[in-house]
Amino acid sequence: MLQFQNAKNDVLSPLKKRLKKELLRLLAAPEVRVVVTQEHNPFNKESVFIISGAKDGAAKRADDLVESMAQAIREVVEEIDRPTRLVFAGGKAFARGFREHASPRHSCGSALPSAGNTWIQYRDDPDSNSIFDSMPKDLGPRQFKGTQWRGDCFHPNEEGAQQYANLVLNGAGRLGFNGKPVCLTPTILCQSTGQCVSTKCPNGQVWNRDTCACGRRTEEQEVCDGNCFNRCSGGRERTPANGCLCTCPESTTECNGDCLAPCEAPLERDPNTCQCGCPKGTAFCGGECVDPASCACGCPNGTTCQGGTCRCPDGRGHCDGKCCGSGKTCAGIECCADNKACGQACCGQFSTCIGGEECCPLQDACGHVCSTDGTSCLDDRDGLCA
Repeated sequence: MLQFQNAKNDVLSPLKKRLKKELLRLLAAPEVRVVVTQEHNPFNKESVFIISGAKDGAAKRADDLVESMAQAIREVVEEIDRPTRLVFAGGKAFARGFREHASPRHSCGSALPSAGNTWIQYRDDPDSNSIFDSMPKDLGPRQFKGTQWRGDCFHPNEEGAQQYANLVLNGAGRLGFNGKPVCLTPTILCQSTGQCVSTKCPNGQVWNRDTCACGRRTEEQEVCDGNCFNRCSGGRERTPANGCLCTCPESTTECNGDCLAPCEAPLERDPNTCQCGCPKGTAFCGGECVDPASCACGCPNGTTCQGGTCRCPDGRGHCDGKCCGSGKTCAGIECCADNKACGQACCGQFSTCIGGEECCPLQDACGHVCSTDGTSCLDDRDGLCA
């Protein structure tokens, strides 16, 4: 193990020096911005290239080396410290992705993944045409003996190349323009992380804008414009036309979070209860909203029709379907003591009616004026305030 660590250090130390030199050379041009990516680990855990010793230990060393290289690159970027012109792109998610989609079994090794789930070119890859004549034709399983290498079990295939493209686009987005992040197609800015992410997903998965990640669609989710969202509630729906936001259909209105059909005329929806009913001060009668004081639909609660109007036994008009009784007057839809009725409202115990329309605190009443501006009453008869 010590021998491995020494060999690793022998590689990384000069690598950091050469990388720093080349990056500074690039940055000497003021218009240049640089995104440095980490490297991937392509090896199958049971790789055909490991011909002696414990293959499990060799695979772990490969992971160790790739991780150490990524850390070395990150340190060089941090040492140069020019965040508006130079960024490192990579991380554990990138490394884990390639580990889960390493070079496939059979032609590159005996461990998973299969050829259909790899991000690496392989020996009999029908989509690779980089003929490697220098590769040993006798290496690997018997069925491949003597065959050409179309892929070398190391370089990324199309899907693997897309992962690198995502890294570069993410880094370019973080560099941005004039200090603001810019995401290049086909990436978008993820609001939760502030990073540019690709919306391209593997087969069978869809993009979820809420989580900024690919995933399988569940019964609680729906697809809009190629993206996956949590299902809307309350009858609301998503369409590309409304930006895939949860909104009520055009034929409905929203009330307390639910989409409801319009009330049948002449009824209106109460914004507080969401129930359909007649406008305030009217009553539903014969399919119409009418003045409850009319006799068109009969008179309620002991009132009688007198001259086309529902009247109480004492001759007074009823108050929202009820008679106020002796000593009370209807103010709007409320019965109150005769001396407290004030237009369409009842004045409280410690207020009085001014001008037949305004309830005024007793301490502020001054004749026909309500002195609520901090002045004092000089003469109750004339309503003079000072």
